[in-house]
Amino acid sequence: MGEKNDKKTQLLVFNILNLCLEKILRAVKEKQAKLSNCGLDCNKCKFFEKICHGCKACKGKPMWLGFTNYSICPVYDCSKNVKALNNCGECRYFPCKLFLSLEELSILCSKENQVTHLQSRIENIL
Repeated sequence: MGEKNDKKTQLLVFNILNLCLEKILRAVKEKQAKLSNCGLDCNKCKFFEKICHGCKACKGKPMWLGFTNYSICPVYDCSKNVKALNNCGECRYFPCKLFLSLEELSILCSKENQVTHLQSRIENIL
């Protein structure tokens, strides 16, 4: 009888752990859904949901493209269209020259905050 109770306890613990893991994975997916391919957290962007719905929603054509000569964000194009990745953090060349040199994102933060902004983007996708 003790063996039967041990198996029930193990099954209960397994089910609880499985539920916890599912909840964690849902939270991670929800967070990733709001991350651009370059690691920008759309929720923290002052333009999000006002004039931009995020890079993934607009397929790499965020509002800041209007300030550039690009027709599509080069980071989005590289990671999603060329390499079929969810974000740059999945690339074996990360962080590459393209990721580090995307100056257009500077419109999203002040010059003083650009290093912090870059660090935050890297942390978000690693």
